[in-house]
Amino acid sequence: MTLKLEKFGISSLAHTFDNFKVTAGTQTAYSLMKSITKDSDIKFILLYGLTGTGKTHLIEALIIEWAKLGIFSRYQTFSDIMRYLKSGIKTPELYEERFKRLAGMERLIIDDYGMGTMESRFEISDLEDIIDLRYRKRYYPDNKMVTILSSNKDIKELPDRIVSRFYDPEFGRVIHTGDMDYRKRRVK
Repeated sequence: MTLKLEKFGISSLAHTFDNFKVTAGTQTAYSLMKSITKDSDIKFILLYGLTGTGKTHLIEALIIEWAKLGIFSRYQTFSDIMRYLKSGIKTPELYEERFKRLAGMERLIIDDYGMGTMESRFEISDLEDIIDLRYRKRYYPDNKMVTILSSNKDIKELPDRIVSRFYDPEFGRVIHTGDMDYRKRRVK
């Protein structure tokens, strides 16, 4: 199977689990993300940690593994999703259609919540509603929805209504990816 970066929205085909540099802070996130490539009871995953702790790499590795299994998912940032929704706001039917599409996607991946921006109340409310709609469907028969959210914000800075869905012990996991930016290199 030939994977195309554009189709999946990923930045590199080298972002695989095999190429991930596991550190003490990322071991749990790595193991969890790798374990859900196959069918899993875990449906809500919140990864949080400082910039450069491997959240995007792990998300892209999961997208690549799913693609190999014939499961389509697409990498999207929080900003991408909000621009997509906002561009339809002048036409209520279009906005509602887009909102329902996001809420009903089999695999919803939202990376970089809070990446250097201040979210508006509108954006936070829409994200809360999308995640809540997905959460309410967790017991539906044949529900294969998986929701992954990553953030560089501290867990205390994330909206409670969002975080609580990911803490559900039966369906969710909240994983801290650490505080060490492994991209930073020492300059000699």
